[in-house]
Parts: sequence; structure tokens; C-alpha cells
Amino acid sequence: MKTMPRLPLAAAALALLALSQLPLSAQGTAAAAAKDDPILLEAFVATGTRFNDRTVVQSPVPIDIVRSADLERGGAPDLAQMLQVAVPSFNFPRPSLTDGTDHIRPATLRGLAPDQTLVLINGKRRHTSALVNVNGSIGRGSVSVDFNALPSSAIERVEVLRDGASAQYGSDAIAGVINVILRKDVGWGLDASFGSTSEGDGRDMKVSAFGGTKLGAKGSLFATAYVRQNSGTNRSAIDTRQQYFGTGTPTVLPSGNFGSGTGLTASNGTLDSRELTVNRLNHRFGDAKVKERGLWLNGETPFAGWTAYFFGGATQRHGEGAG
Repeated sequence: MKTMPRLPLAAAALALLALSQLPLSAQGTAAAAAKDDPILLEAFVATGTRFNDRTVVQSPVPIDIVRSADLERGGAPDLAQMLQVAVPSFNFPRPSLTDGTDHIRPATLRGLAPDQTLVLINGKRRHTSALVNVNGSIGRGSVSVDFNALPSSAIERVEVLRDGASAQYGSDAIAGVINVILRKDVGWGLDASFGSTSEGDGRDMKVSAFGGTKLGAKGSLFATAYVRQNSGTNRSAIDTRQQYFGTGTPTVLPSGNFGSGTGLTASNGTLDSRELTVNRLNHRFGDAKVKERGLWLNGETPFAGWTAYFFGGATQRHGEGAG
């Protein structure tokens, strides 16, 4: 038996070790180069949103910023309904037969009480209404801010903090904060809108005129005046109850739409002929009739190293509910 020499085995082992070290070194160099190179992503399309760059995510809590153009794009007649379309956690129920709440309807954020949402205008607290919700609707026992007293043509943007902020603002910010920023640009314009329901009622007409100008060298003044009228809606059914006493005179009347109580039989002989002409729509269930007008101002100007500012508005509303 012939023994193989050991030198070739040692040389082969050294050569194998050298070859194994070469790819490791090359791989380390490639990894170091790839670490410094930027990572390129393919183009992507985000679905599920109708607004671009509307949420500030660099802040400790998310903040939705909705521009006035995005608010009016939904076609809603008032600010509260515009926010309901634009902000996912904002809810604006519209109950009927709730007396004063038909005219100053409470809005909620994240399902909490209306008075647990802090509403600001230009960063300052907005006062609540004088109406206490004592009816069996959402927000019972609380007072709320009347969002519809603010015309959309006077608003630049709305900032919504959709998280509890009671540690910073107090107990009235448990649900979140809504900050309405008023306009202060230069220019003028006129907005008019009209709409109605598919039933032909609920005719809503709104006209607003606005204009902005410079106040001094670096100041601004913006004014908005508006008028709105809504005819209200009615979704009640026909009243089929008997409205007059029956008569002994035989009278043949179609009894498909009225009768005694909720039935179709006269309680005393035959039906009175006036049952044919009485108004069977004698009840209302729907939105209230509203006539409203208002004026809003927003201005600021530098003054002795400070900035003097003022804003405010006056609104007059006449409503006719079905309570």
C-alpha cells in the first residue's frame, strides 16, 4: 500500500482557506457599500383617503387639517355636516321633535359628550350655547357649541385633534380639540348654493359675500356676511284617524285613508263628508325651518412690537321646529 504525501494536502488546505476568505471579504465590501446607498422604493398609490397631506403625524398626537375647499366639496349646507363628512370621528346627529335641540344640535367627537370637546377659534376658546339639552337625544344633560353659527366662507381651515387633551386644556377636552382658523387673505368673492331633498322639501338657500384687505402695512382685515334660509323637512305619515263626528245620513265615502280611530269604520253611523277634505298631514317630523343671517370679522395688525388681533361675529337665527 502506497502512502500519499502530506505536503499536497497542506497546500490544498491553505488554498481552500484563501478561497473561502475571498468571498467573505468581497461580501463585506458590498454590504458596506449597500449600507451607504439610498433605498429606492417603487411608486405607490394610497387608497382610503380623499384629502392629500391632511394629517400631521410628526406631532405627539395626530391632527387632521381640513381646508375650506375640502369642506365645501362635500356639498353640505352647514359647517357641522361638512365636518361630519370630512372628519371620521366627528358625528353630527340630526334628531327631530327635540324642542330647542332642533335648532342648536350637539356634535360629538369620538362618541363622547358634546361638552367634552373643546372648540377653539383662532386658538381661543369658543363659548358654548345657552341651551341645555334636556331631551332624549344624543348629548342629553350637556351644552354644546353651535358650529352652524360659523359660515364656511369665513374659515381658512379646521384643525381637529382626535385624541384626549385634558392634561393640556382641561376636562372639556377629553374627547379632543377642534380649532377653527378664520381667513385673513386679500380679495373678495360671492358664494351661493341651493339644494333640496328628493321629496321636494328641505329647500336650502345660502348666499354669502366676503372680502379681505390689508390693514396698514402688514395687517389684514377679513369680513363675511351671509344669509341662509331652509324650508325644513317632513317625514310624518298620513293621519288616518277620524276627525269629525259621524252622521246618521247615509254617505258613501272612500274609506281607504281614514276611519274611526286607526280603523276604517265610522263610530256613529256614517262618516262626515268633511273627512274627504281635512288635512291628513297634521304632524311634522323632520328638520326645522330656519332663517339665519350673520356677520363675521377677523383682523390683525402689528403694534409697537406686538400683534394686535380681533375677531368675532354676530348671528341671528329664527327657527320653527315641530316640538
